[in-house]
Amino acid sequence: MLGSQVWNVLAPPVGPKTMVSLQWLRFLAAMMVVIHHLNLSLEVFARKFGVVTSVVAMSGEFGVQVFFVISGLIMVHVAGEQFGSLQSAKKFALNRAIRIVPLYWTLTLLQVAVLIISGSLPGEPGRLSGTALIKSMLFIPRIDYMGLHRPLLEQGWTLNFEMAFYAVFAVALILPRLAGLAIVAAVLALMAALSPFVPDQGYGLLFDPIVLYFLAGVLIGVARKALWSRGWRGIQGISAAMVCSALMAASVLFLNMFGSGAWQPIIATAVVASAVCLRDVQNGLTARLFAFGGDISYSAYLSHGFVLLFSGVIWRRLFGADYLGVYYCLTLVACILAAALCHLTIERWLTAVARRLFNGSATDVTP
Repeated sequence: MLGSQVWNVLAPPVGPKTMVSLQWLRFLAAMMVVIHHLNLSLEVFARKFGVVTSVVAMSGEFGVQVFFVISGLIMVHVAGEQFGSLQSAKKFALNRAIRIVPLYWTLTLLQVAVLIISGSLPGEPGRLSGTALIKSMLFIPRIDYMGLHRPLLEQGWTLNFEMAFYAVFAVALILPRLAGLAIVAAVLALMAALSPFVPDQGYGLLFDPIVLYFLAGVLIGVARKALWSRGWRGIQGISAAMVCSALMAASVLFLNMFGSGAWQPIIATAVVASAVCLRDVQNGLTARLFAFGGDISYSAYLSHGFVLLFSGVIWRRLFGADYLGVYYCLTLVACILAAALCHLTIERWLTAVARRLFNGSATDVTP
């Protein structure tokens, strides 16, 4: 009985609205980003010790693109028929803020502490400043000391795009469904089309073709809803999560063999579209594990940089460039365990506090 209660806390039963396949796909996309950065961490060993490292190339960019497609799809799924209401727009915006802001702010402040304690600031002029902190916390795009679009918590650059997309979607919810979705599509398409003409500074950084991945997700969500309204519930008898895993693995191999280019957006969209064509299993241990993978994906995305930093420093001091294969595997496992711990403790607690602060007005904090 106690074990069952503990399990229910760690990985709660899957709700009827949860898309298990997309949850697992979110986890796989997060792991692509983690592995990409883990591969980059090996370059530190290569520079410091003159060793040659060899790993399977992993596109963090592709993982982000899959994230964005999923995000567009999920927003359509979450909105349902709640268009045409100012109250729906307010609730949506509040739910999104509760989902994104608390953990991001907390880890941004942790990043500030790490930067101060590490004493590396003199070699990185302009990295930490009041302006940089304010812009990072408010999701205002900025160019950092290296000329890159990055907030203080570097992975947070994608959240600048996410929050801009949420703002557009929230405004669209005020309108009738068809008009609202048309506005979302038009704004995203316009942002992409104007990207060559808008200066790469401030909010101009958001005018980027990458926003079309949100649009792809929105279109998949609209198509899915249309099919579901006609009674189609997806292909049965096939494990959606296993298919997602196979598709992501095949995508990595394909992109490594033939490069990205025009293929990457097509593949990212196709992977997500394929996932929603399969009927999810909503109960059982497997479904709960796959859903839990999606639950920890946000923590994994934001927290893994700290794990890579500390594991790299400790390993270099203890072992130098020896046993890098062991370092690689242990660090990857540590990133996953740290993500689970961060989600179960910090993320869940912060979300609960935020919901209480708003008097329970935001009850559906969907991933």
